Amino acid sequence: MALNFTNIFYPVYLYPNRPGSTTSGQRAQNDVMSCPTDIVHRSVEADHNFPNLIGYNYLPYRANGAGNFWSYDAFGLGNWCLNRKKFGGQFRKAPVMMDRLQSTSSMGWYDAPYGIRYVDSCHAGNNGVPAGGNFLFEDGHVEWRKFSDGNHAGTIDSGSTGSGSQGTYTDYYRPTEIDKGPW
Repeated sequence: MALNFTNIFYPVYLYPNRPGSTTSGQRAQNDVMSCPTDIVHRSVEADHNFPNLIGYNYLPYRANGAGNFWSYDAFGLGNWCLNRKKFGGQFRKAPVMMDRLQSTSSMGWYDAPYGIRYVDSCHAGNNGVPAGGNFLFEDGHVEWRKFSDGNHAGTIDSGSTGSGSQGTYTDYYRPTEIDKGPW
């Protein structure tokens, strides 16, 4: 998330952000800004004072410019993220936010920010593979979606990709019964 969300958007419109830090330790387990099963973002946030990390992927109106090494259109879903500035438009069926389901090219379902190995996805099961995730939609409803590592195309498919310290990262956020749109 953009750093200004922490100071401008969250406190006024959503919820006071109470990030973890090197002095306070990790964010509270029941803090709604992070999935209770998120490990990597809670740890990195607290150990390195990054107050803008949350345990979810937020899609609408993402920045895609200088300093951002993420390709939101790698799998044809760029309009879900880059051009969606308000709700009720032509991409209204796409999810708005979801638990982070992320893999890396070099470590599979793990990541090692700052040299410490963590499970990279929320709701991780055997070998770090996520069991699924909660998906929030524009109308306010939330759905649990099952994820299968051997059947991405039949459960939750690839959404976007980017480069990072462990090679290529892939985020999974396209429920397979939802096409790319517009609708």
